[in-house]
Amino acid sequence: MNQGKLYLKMPSPQEANRDIVFMTLPLIVMACYLYGARPAMLCLAAAVTAAVCDYLVAWLRGVQRDRTENSSLPAALVMTLLLPATVPYYVVAAATVLIVLVGKAAFGGVGNYPFNLSALGYCAAAVSWPQHIFRYPAPYTEIGIASTENAVMMDGAFHALRAGGLPNVRMTNLLLGNYAGPMGTTAVLVVIACAMYLWMRREIDLAIPAGFLITCFLFALLLPRVGDAWFTASLYDQVYVRYQSVKYELLTGAMLYAAVFLINDPNTRPRSRRAYFAYGAAIGLATMLFRYFGSYDVGVCFAVLLVNALSGWLDSPEGRAQAEWDAFLAGYDRDGAILAAIGNEIDWDLLEAYPCYPAVYTWEMGEKLAAIAGKYGLTLHTRRQAVDSRSDWIGMAGGDFLGDNVPAPGWMYEDGTFHFDG
Repeated sequence: MNQGKLYLKMPSPQEANRDIVFMTLPLIVMACYLYGARPAMLCLAAAVTAAVCDYLVAWLRGVQRDRTENSSLPAALVMTLLLPATVPYYVVAAATVLIVLVGKAAFGGVGNYPFNLSALGYCAAAVSWPQHIFRYPAPYTEIGIASTENAVMMDGAFHALRAGGLPNVRMTNLLLGNYAGPMGTTAVLVVIACAMYLWMRREIDLAIPAGFLITCFLFALLLPRVGDAWFTASLYDQVYVRYQSVKYELLTGAMLYAAVFLINDPNTRPRSRRAYFAYGAAIGLATMLFRYFGSYDVGVCFAVLLVNALSGWLDSPEGRAQAEWDAFLAGYDRDGAILAAIGNEIDWDLLEAYPCYPAVYTWEMGEKLAAIAGKYGLTLHTRRQAVDSRSDWIGMAGGDFLGDNVPAPGWMYEDGTFHFDG
């Protein structure tokens, strides 16, 4: 009897959206356990608003709504779970309208929009109604479906971290979601269970969250903003402070939730799997910068929107070639022994072969550069001319393309492309 491996079929976009909706259900249940029925009603309001907007778009376009296209519902639910349980219904409705009409329909519908819909909705709500977004009800507070007057409001962990302090939250409460934060993102164990299901269903790729979480981990470990790590002499204190930094940076602020439900969006992540890890790492770096220097609790949403604009470049042949060349350089002549042996000696044949690439100092490097260029259908430059002044730039380009920019000296290449700093 022949035995073979069993492979799960890649889910269709409709199946993937249904699974995302299915995975929001345990998070909604957990939110209802902590805050009562209001989270479920907020999610219902988001779902109804998304459906109405889809019908409105179809009516405006004069076509019948495609009942199989279901991307608005998971986007609306994922966005709503990033909000406090006390957020007004009109904020949820307005953010959902923005998601469907501006974020999706204005760009041509599913598969064409450049920005993550859930992150877009959250950022719009955060900027427009910060007074409703950045304070959270304490868990087990009695919150009415229609009124939130009796809710006990608290600052999130972000405020303590921003001040250089430590949030007073035990590890068990961090894992179970028993602390003030966005209603659907605090239960870390539930989020991890959802991630395992989606991974088994082949709906998330581990390379993206790996790049994201590793970058965030290293940033929090090496550059802690809690305690006084830089002036602590004791090794134990050093380890303790850095452990606390990693714990609170990764387990609060919807970080794990974003790693599962935001950054793996197939409509906005790079098309090339080669770029997945770099894409996740870029979001991780931007997220930590927003968390350290920004004013918003869930800075990861702003980071996602920022890096979404780069995903197209990561997919381009130039982007992929640059990534492969950078990877080669990272492992080549790491101790500098080859460069030291060459010293000040100039290989004129090598310089003639690669006149526009002064970083190439061995034939092995030149051959690798040519191979990478050929792999991606690119052509190496063969001639360049130094340009020293603004008038030279304008004269060589055939017009004033600089505007208010003040260029530094740079290079004009044989095909009309150019490079300058300014």
